[in-house]
Amino acid sequence: MTQLLEERPVPTAGGAGLRDLVQRPAARFVVVGALSTVGYLAVFALLRLWLPAQLANVVALVATGDVNTLLNRRWSFQEHGPVPGAQRLKGVLAYLVSLVATSGALEVLALLHAQGRVAELVALAVANSLAGVVHYVLLRRWAFR
Repeated sequence: MTQLLEERPVPTAGGAGLRDLVQRPAARFVVVGALSTVGYLAVFALLRLWLPAQLANVVALVATGDVNTLLNRRWSFQEHGPVPGAQRLKGVLAYLVSLVATSGALEVLALLHAQGRVAELVALAVANSLAGVVHYVLLRRWAFR
């Protein structure tokens, strides 16, 4: 019985523990991205009560994009100190990938005559997640190098 209660290390991919995993920029980027996506979807859902889908999408991305970029700069890529204007502009430009992807997803839904808020939220979550891969590469290789 005591063997069952003993603390054992939690097996993880590649033998890395959670602490080691969170030390990696990509893992931190995923955490920031997931939190940002939840915030973005919440803002979108709220705005969607009054606004058309595309306009709600733009406003929600603008409302959450800068915070996402600043969080990634500080936590994911460990950049500290004042934010240079050029870096901030590059971060905003990189975030435009999300705008293109999510706007495209909403257009596909409209073309397919898919209706409903759940369909919109799922399409936006998928599009935003896929755009996140490109966003990561742009921030890592271009904006915060």
